[in-house]
Amino acid sequence: MPSPLRPIAFLLVACIGMSASAQGTSRPTPAGGTKLPPARPNQPLVPTSKTIVNVELLSGKDGGALTAQEWVQVFERIGYEVRIRQPILDDKPDVSEKMLGTTRVVTVIGKLDRGGNVSFPGKAFARSDGTKLKEWLNELKTYGAQGNPKGKPLWGLTEAQFAIVYSALGKKVETEVEGVPLTQALTEIGVPEKYPLRLTVAAKEWLASEYPKPEPVRNHLRGMSLGTALAVLLNEYGLGYRPLRTAEGSMELAVDPLKVNRDAWPAGWELKEGQSRQQLAPKLFEFVPVELEKASMTDVLAAITEKTGLPIHVDHYRIEGKGINLNELTVTVTPRRTTWSLLLKSATNPHKLTRRLQIDELGQPFLWVTVLDPTRRDD
Repeated sequence: MPSPLRPIAFLLVACIGMSASAQGTSRPTPAGGTKLPPARPNQPLVPTSKTIVNVELLSGKDGGALTAQEWVQVFERIGYEVRIRQPILDDKPDVSEKMLGTTRVVTVIGKLDRGGNVSFPGKAFARSDGTKLKEWLNELKTYGAQGNPKGKPLWGLTEAQFAIVYSALGKKVETEVEGVPLTQALTEIGVPEKYPLRLTVAAKEWLASEYPKPEPVRNHLRGMSLGTALAVLLNEYGLGYRPLRTAEGSMELAVDPLKVNRDAWPAGWELKEGQSRQQLAPKLFEFVPVELEKASMTDVLAAITEKTGLPIHVDHYRIEGKGINLNELTVTVTPRRTTWSLLLKSATNPHKLTRRLQIDELGQPFLWVTVLDPTRRDD
């Protein structure tokens, strides 16, 4: 008797397989050309947009009028306004952002507890913590909802300089560059004129040696923030970039081979402190019935993106460096109920691959499929 899960498995892969090319797993025909567009004149560093931080506090049923008024005064002292209100439906602490034209609006929702303290995702403050609260809100104003990417290299920049570059690289990529040659992609991806790309001598030699006829871009990058999208794009060709101050005091994005530059701008950032994977990408953890028998890996990746709405980007450079051809891989899963996250783990781990939930400069989640690192745990 046929398994009742088989039609679902067929729908999962066969029906959605047509969208595989949108997940960065297609293999377009090769195209030549590695010369970068001419550098544009450097300009002074300036912020790219205005950021507004709106703070809301959810109070308990008793209202806590006295404590609430004290918090209003705390926020006034540190230069921020706060709105205190009752929760509506499933309101809970959250940090989110959206763009209104060129203005980034960060909305911070906290909870006022019985002890008179306020809590936000991964953060808690007492009324005596005004300085720490101001520091955190200032970070949100600088970096957006993701917050300060602490622990990452600043490439010799001051905090202020890095914040400006980070903000500039946080704009969305509006043009799709998948399927176009490297040169064209670097021209169209939207690098700000004030930060021209510069291909170093080592990068030119690397391309001439390792990618004399590079394939077109294979990852779908439209809608992603520029900083991460550029890192993913260059990564396909074994390249990475870093912000570099020039002798004139301006800034450029210097491109080097990844073997030379081990501190390249990352192809995605770790989740911020206290950020829940389930809240960030809830559909990834939904349970579904699955049965697969030698299904195409590229079709499985496309199906997971289609069902979860979560982009999947592929680390072609490191995967192919291990002699793995993603297009030749198949996935077999015995009948079971599982989450999309565990399905992806079952699909990648047998092939010595893994997946990581990461965020871009705008705090947008995506999955990064790369080689398995035995020294690292990827949940």
